[in-house]
Amino acid sequence: MNIMRKVKKYIKFMIKGIWHILPISSKKKVVLQYKWQVRRSIRFFRRDVSREISRDLEEQYKSARGLNHVALFEEQARKLHRQYKRIHVVKNNILNIGPMCYNYYSLCTLLEKCPTDEKIIFLLYDGDRPVYEMDDPRVSNQWLLSKLRELVEFIDLYTAPFWGYMTVTYRDLFAFNTVDDVGRILYPDRERVIHQKEYRYPSQAYLSFSKQEKIDGETALQNMGLKKGGYFCFFSRSNEYHERYFDNHGTEQADITARRNSSVDTFVQAIDQVNLSGLKAVRMGAVDSRKVTGENIFDYTNTCRDDFLDFFVMGQAKFFVGDTSGIGCIPWLMNKPQALTNNFTFFWRGPKAFNYNSKMNLSIYKKWWDRNKKRYLSLQEILDISWEYGVSDEIELRLCDQLGIEFHANTLDEIADLIYEMNLRIDGKWEENGEIKLLREKYWDILNGAIKKAHPTTVLWEYEPAGLFLKKNKWLLD
Repeated sequence: MNIMRKVKKYIKFMIKGIWHILPISSKKKVVLQYKWQVRRSIRFFRRDVSREISRDLEEQYKSARGLNHVALFEEQARKLHRQYKRIHVVKNNILNIGPMCYNYYSLCTLLEKCPTDEKIIFLLYDGDRPVYEMDDPRVSNQWLLSKLRELVEFIDLYTAPFWGYMTVTYRDLFAFNTVDDVGRILYPDRERVIHQKEYRYPSQAYLSFSKQEKIDGETALQNMGLKKGGYFCFFSRSNEYHERYFDNHGTEQADITARRNSSVDTFVQAIDQVNLSGLKAVRMGAVDSRKVTGENIFDYTNTCRDDFLDFFVMGQAKFFVGDTSGIGCIPWLMNKPQALTNNFTFFWRGPKAFNYNSKMNLSIYKKWWDRNKKRYLSLQEILDISWEYGVSDEIELRLCDQLGIEFHANTLDEIADLIYEMNLRIDGKWEENGEIKLLREKYWDILNGAIKKAHPTTVLWEYEPAGLFLKKNKWLLD
């Protein structure tokens, strides 16, 4: 074993040495390293997880052996074996609200197609640690977890020994799957998506509330001084949630994740500037000590934030505006229009099924400042860097750092324009002139040209670029 480690270490040392002396420009080397890292990441999420899941469950079975439950387990196992030809155990994470929303959507679509002789069960994970306690404090949203448990069975502290027995005794009955970094269960089919002029994605709400939940939610809205459709929700991202629940405080990963953050004061000033008569603004977010005040602003985050109300408040809002983060998946799941601020990616890794309805959603983008060229990059220049995979939290942002690129947040005026335009669009009062239409067509022509040569795992963000943003930043399309 020691010899093998020494050999591997020597091979790595030799590869690094050869890499440093290769007659390739430093910029080219950075891009090649990035491509290799992304491909490695994709391979990781596609890896065979059967061994680690079955190992974790087997440990639970072994710990319960002394309870002499084998006869009972075998009786239950035979019933399941007669009923199902395949049982899918799906591994997924508990820390992010975004993936949890995608889990819900994935299950809705999978259960529609799932044969009656197949069964799907979920196993929660916190990183590499299986979570059997459903009340684990690190679960990002307990109410959504309860909705997930209405769809499928979860392996918990009480059932884990039985499922461990099943994986040991009836191993051929099982298929093991995982949920990737955006909450997608990996076995749905993929399809390349090109933006069309016709909107092909009908919207629907995937979550609904019970009669009692509606009563409780409406009472809460009254206590907040809000009424359905009489407010919009906004969100300014910070790193406080990550600092509380993730073990990466002070690390490079935390610093890179912070690139998605913004100033909440900018949002407050933009809201004051727009001054939408009769429409209140509700500040959303799970953890954020930055308090906000304003004549028509309600700080939900620091007054009455609740797992259930996250969904109910968003579900009754006129629209959502805010930074790219997991919370943006809530209005998507609730079929609410949303306008993204400080976005820096134009496509991402995901299947066709997760395309948003572009007719009802807008986006404005952070500006890519090239320190070497001392100017902002055009859309085409951005795509020349990142067209294969788009930009995500870590690998691609690290690439940008190495290339001397920094991201400049949206201005007060840009956010105000976005809120103004979004409100008019929803009211059916937005009138788009010929100039903006031409700019929009040019935008999609450039993106479609990139997506046609992109990696098969890549799809477009089907968000329309905000018209006023394009008009004031025409250079982006040069």
